[in-house]
Amino acid sequence: MFASKLPGKLYPVNLRYLRKKIDLFIENERVVLECFTKKSTLLYIVLVGALNVGQINLVFEKRIESNKKRELSIFEYENLWIKKGELLGFFKMGSTVITLFEKDSVELEVNANQKIKFGQRIAKFL
Repeated sequence: MFASKLPGKLYPVNLRYLRKKIDLFIENERVVLECFTKKSTLLYIVLVGALNVGQINLVFEKRIESNKKRELSIFEYENLWIKKGELLGFFKMGSTVITLFEKDSVELEVNANQKIKFGQRIAKFL
């Protein structure tokens, strides 16, 4: 597993602003997690910082300091496993999480623009 902190801007993350700023999710500060499931399926979890939400915390990595150092940081982990439902990290106020899966590796259980709640299952691995 890898964790990368990519420095960037802290634009607001909302639909109105996204319509004006199409590259918002690649310009804002991000923490990217490259992960593998037990079945070796690759997935990426991207935590996107935003205006007033610049602090991203990972429970297993205290060296990542978002909204502080403006430099790329990459960390590699051997044998780090996060269990289903276990706390991975958090924003100080809340923002956007983007999850990228390998093609045909999951069955989505939510629709586009559907509101979801903390702890709600959004997909099932195939």
